[in-house]
Amino acid sequence: MLLLYTSGKIKATEKFKSVTLALLLSTISISILAFIGYLITATRGYVMIFAGNPIFDIAMSVIFIIIAVLFLISDFQIIRETVENQRPKEYEWSVSFGLAFTVIWLYFNVLDLLIRIYDAKNYLRRIIMSAILSTQNLVKKYGYKIVSNNISLTINKGDIYGFVGKNGA
Repeated sequence: MLLLYTSGKIKATEKFKSVTLALLLSTISISILAFIGYLITATRGYVMIFAGNPIFDIAMSVIFIIIAVLFLISDFQIIRETVENQRPKEYEWSVSFGLAFTVIWLYFNVLDLLIRIYDAKNYLRRIIMSAILSTQNLVKKYGYKIVSNNISLTINKGDIYGFVGKNGA
């Protein structure tokens, strides 16, 4: 991002800053509305359709990363203006704090995205690898003779099993 900014391909104009702020406020508003919708019993099911969807979670993480990167570009512009206008040394701390905050926010959003991708992969694996046959404490008798006692078995989709008896059959 710094290379794109210093080369002049990306500029943090007032319109750019307004769009960035609007994106941030929109995502915060959507999050608050979703929280309120979850608290209301009648709308909880609709909220959970999105909240329980791993694809939606990943999309929201990507949107937050994009917003963080846009704020990073805004921070570069503020740093440039501070240096070019030769502002007093007191401004250096606030500008550096803003940059550090944005970098940390971006870092946490990237970690959040990686966690959500990992969770989505496990979610899909649970769906794909669901049990197609399961038994617990199975007992087989011929008359009074017990031939199989307490057999518990789960066969997942895609697994291959074979049974071999005492005589190899």
